[in-house]
This record gives sequence, structure tokens and C-alpha cells, in this order.
Amino acid sequence: MNSTLPNPQGLAKRIRTAWAAAALAACTACAQTNPVELVAHRGGFLQFPENTCASFQACSGLVAQMEFDVRATADGELVLMHDETVNRTTTGFGTVTNVDQLTLAEIKTFDAGARFSPAYAGERVPTLAEAVRALPPGMKGMLHRKTGSAAAIVSVLRAENALSNITICCDFYEFLVQVRQLEPALKICAIGSGVPATNSLAWFQRMGITNLSWEKTGLSPEAVQLIHSYGSRLYAWSVSAPEIDALVDFGVDGLIVDHPANASAWVRAVPPTNEQLSRSLTAYWKLDNGLLDLASAVADDVETNSPGQLSGFAGPPAWLPPEESRSGGALRFDGLSARVLVPASPVLNLGTNTVTLSVWVKLDQLPSALSNSYACIYGSDTDGYVLYLDRAARELRFKVTDVLLQAARPGIPEAQLQTGVWHHVAGVYNGAAGVGAGQAMIYLDGRVRDVHTGSDDLASTGLKANVRGQRAAIGAKGTLAGSNFAGAVDDLAIWRRALEPVEIKSIYQAGASNAPLEKNNHARPDRERLPRPGNR
Repeated sequence: MNSTLPNPQGLAKRIRTAWAAAALAACTACAQTNPVELVAHRGGFLQFPENTCASFQACSGLVAQMEFDVRATADGELVLMHDETVNRTTTGFGTVTNVDQLTLAEIKTFDAGARFSPAYAGERVPTLAEAVRALPPGMKGMLHRKTGSAAAIVSVLRAENALSNITICCDFYEFLVQVRQLEPALKICAIGSGVPATNSLAWFQRMGITNLSWEKTGLSPEAVQLIHSYGSRLYAWSVSAPEIDALVDFGVDGLIVDHPANASAWVRAVPPTNEQLSRSLTAYWKLDNGLLDLASAVADDVETNSPGQLSGFAGPPAWLPPEESRSGGALRFDGLSARVLVPASPVLNLGTNTVTLSVWVKLDQLPSALSNSYACIYGSDTDGYVLYLDRAARELRFKVTDVLLQAARPGIPEAQLQTGVWHHVAGVYNGAAGVGAGQAMIYLDGRVRDVHTGSDDLASTGLKANVRGQRAAIGAKGTLAGSNFAGAVDDLAIWRRALEPVEIKSIYQAGASNAPLEKNNHARPDRERLPRPGNR
């Protein structure tokens, strides 16, 4: 990414008059309270064929803006393509595949939809003019310039009468200055990453660049506040649905999303009822047996499929009373040999490429303080779907392994964890998250903390097959010795589906109010139904 600032001396004077009125209007608009705006990244490439007219039409009603990438061909035409070559997204192949070495006529022979899905076979790479015309009524465009001159791009937008409908984005800021000089009416947007620097923000302000597209990991509440103090409107990229919560709370103005339907559904989500939340619930250990019998060696499964057997406890089982639990009772593990063995059960060999593992946990140690390499909160001999502390990584991790032995390990850094307090942790795997790759993510206290797309060993591809079967245990690595967990566990549940972000949030908010998951709102008259978080 080229984020070198051109020398501002003289440039500001040459263009200040031209953009002053537009900049003032934009800054005024930024000062107003606006709802978060959704933008489809590359046309929503996880859901639709990337950078195509078909994706533009399919996103109608899901997003307010369409982000797309523009490159120049060998004969000077402007087409939509993210990569330097056509290989990844089209049927183009051979010795010459670079966009800038192919003519428009050659590029038009390639299929831009078939690689994504047979349903989109025959879709062609659009020109910039065709893309502008394909925008649904009321939808604006966010043009990410990869190559092509400012003059050529401005000329097409003028010819299509699209100056008011398109924002031009680039990480080469001199190019944005050229666009501003050619056409002051066009909105321009600087693409950046890392922690925003005040000198850059001041330069953007002087140049009239009042829109910023910023990589999400460089953002924080303080960074967003700083950006807004310079009068800029801020878009975060590229965002998955579970990450929306935190970024909205940061105060961003827009979200550039890879899967428009998921993001739109999250923004509009209605919190689930208890009946909806219990759909595909496979096992649920409340760990309340000690409330009736402190000597109980059984951990009942509410689903009745997989009652756990306590093993390795020195003396009576360490059942906890309500005042020391998250909800009802809980169970403490000594980190030595204590565990709850989960019986081998067909229902826990899920036979699906989706799973959710949810638990309340109180840590005695942070990962870096472990005497062993790992400590398993819910572990197994084959690591099908597990939660554990990793000393070397200094993380609490969710690991999922599919039947092809492809795995992902999203983690929570120990800096976000505390000992001696109850945390809600959830791991979610969805092998159908994308066409070429599944997705694994981990939540802490209702918010996603890490997302891995594809297998950790395959560079964002793979991890789509069914979850691997396993023999599991709470507090240990299945039946194996070592890797035992020290701390308390409460309300551990497994679903055969990937729970939505709003469902994870509901579980967290319920537990924070000392309410367990209940399958039936009226099953326990002494329990209230799960709290329903407010809508956004």
C-alpha cells in the first residue's frame, strides 16, 4: 500500500478554492448523527461473483454502497478487477494473464461468474461504464482505483453522468489530488491502515479529503474520535458480521463488508427466543448436579444424550454453590487430573460442517503462567472442536479440525482475559461461510475476538468439510493425561449449527444476569426467559 503523502506545498493553494465549498458541506454532514452504512466489498465477493454486474444487482436492498476495483487494460479501457491478473476470478489462463497486458476484447472472452458458481456462468468482466449503469437505483458506488489515469476515470464518470454518485478511493494520495484538480465535484476517499497519524489527518483535511477507508485493526475508540475531529467520514474494511458490534461502538460511519446478507441480517437482527436459540442444541451440561448431591459423580446433559462422568477428583467432587457460580451451580477443576468424561456418542460426532461450543469459565491462570503447554477447558484426543489455553501463543483458543484434517485456531489474547472472574467464551465453525473457505471464530463476553477464514495452513482456503469426530472431556484432553485445566466451568453447551452473533450475545447477556439457557420459556417457573438485548 502506497500511503506516501505528496508534498503539500503549492498544491493546497492551487486547489483550495475549487474544493472549499464541497469540503465545508461534507464536514457539516460528518458532524451530524448518521446510521452505520454498509458497503459491499468487491461487490460482496463472499456471497456473489466478485466485481460483477450480477453482484451489484444481487446486493440491492442489502447495502447502501458498492465498492469495486478498477484497472486499465492494454488498450486503455477501464475494467473491474481486483488482482493484477485475471486467474483467480475468471476462466482466463495462459502465458498472458495480467490485466494491463490484455485488451478489453480478450478480457471479455473470459467468464467472470463460473469460478464462483455455475449459477453465474456467462457473467463477463464489466467495464467501468457498464458497472456504473448496473448500480441499482439509489445505490452509490465506491470506486477503488488500482490502475488507470485520473483523466480516464473522470472522463467515464462524466460521460455516464455519475459524478454525484461515485466516490473515488485510492491509497496513492497524489492520485486523489489529481482527481480533485480535474473534477472538484467528485468525492474522494483515502485508503489507509495502521494507527492514524495526526500529520496525515491534517494533510487530508487541507486537501479536502473528507472520506477515509481504514483497515479495521488500526481502529480504536480513540482513533475514530481523532479521525472525526478532523471532519472526516470513516469506513472500516473489511468487516465480517461478528465484528460489527465493536466497530459500531467505536463510532465508525460505514462498514465495508465481504458478505452483504450476513452483515445486513446482523444490523437488522431480532434477538432470539429461547426456543429459537435451542434449535440444533446437541448437548448442554448445566453442571448443577452438586446443588442436590455434593457427592454426585455425574454431570447431567439436559439433552439426555451425553451424561458426563466425573473422574480424577482428589476427594469429593468440587461442586460450587450458586454464589460462586455463573448460573445455578458450577464445577471446579484442579488442573491435575480432574475431568468430566463425555461418553462416546453418535450425536457428538456431529456429521455436519457447522458447530458452536459455548461455556462460562473462570480461570485460575493466564495462558503464559501454565506449567504445561496446554490446558483444555473442553478437549479431546483428536481436537475435533475444542477450547483450550495455549501457553506459547498466550491465548485462549478455539480449534476445529475437519475430516480432511484441515484446522483453524482463532484465539483470544491473554491481555483480554482476567483470572478469578467469569468469562463467556464461544467457538463457532461454519464450513459453508464462503465458496472457497469455511470460517472459524472465537467470542469473548458476547463479542468476536478473532476470525480465521480457511485452514490455517492453506492461506484462506479449505476448512469446509464435516467436523472430525472425537472422544471429549470437560477440563482435560479427553482421556489423555496432561493438559488439564485449573479453574471453574459452568453451562457448557454444543450446537450442530453455527450460531449467529446476536445469539451469542443473548447467551452472554443472559448469563451475565445469572440466567441459564432454557429450551422452553415456561419450563421453569422460577426462571425468567433470556433477556432480549435492545435492537440497533
